[in-house]
Amino acid sequence: MIPVDGLGISRRNGLGRIVNSALLGGFARAIEAPSLEVLTRTLTEEAPKLHDENIAACEEGYRWVDARMQKVAA
Repeated sequence: MIPVDGLGISRRNGLGRIVNSALLGGFARAIEAPSLEVLTRTLTEEAPKLHDENIAACEEGYRWVDARMQKVAA
């Protein structure tokens, strides 16, 4: 299990308490699908508002989990 600071990530990216994009990015990295590019495109097309903020939170969540997985693998 890899804990993700979804609330902290969301707040840093201007989403307040809305954590779904941050957790989506982390989950996608953990299961290795879909790619970050697919997530970014989907958020651009489907997020009802705050596209840039949602994309940034998703990317940070993805990188958060990636960094922790790299530590475990080392």
